[in-house]
Amino acid sequence: ICKYVKKNNLEKRVKVFSFVKNMEKLLNDSNIVITKPGANSLFEAINCKTPIIIDAVNGLIYQEKGVKEFLDEYNIGKILYNMEELIETLLYSLCPNNYEMYIKNMEKIPWSNGTVEIVNDILN
Repeated sequence: ICKYVKKNNLEKRVKVFSFVKNMEKLLNDSNIVITKPGANSLFEAINCKTPIIIDAVNGLIYQEKGVKEFLDEYNIGKILYNMEELIETLLYSLCPNNYEMYIKNMEKIPWSNGTVEIVNDILN
């Protein structure tokens, strides 16, 4: 990604980060986030109402498949399966109608403490 950004002279528009401690600020300053399929990244983006593109170019491992199901169920972003689709996925996600839909859908997500459900699922 860093090579792509530099090659296309996008340094002022695209920022690439590794681990950061100020995720909320970065997400609030962003129009969209491309992130790994971890639950923490996903829920931080949802909390900040920042539409999401999940990087699944190298596939999803077992525990990450729930992220795809969550995105499909609530329609809050896209999954990127190959780099050839990056520009198309970005354009689709940033299209005003889709962008606003993602944000509205994030606002509709029912939040609950899932501890009991998780424990019951593990026990079953």
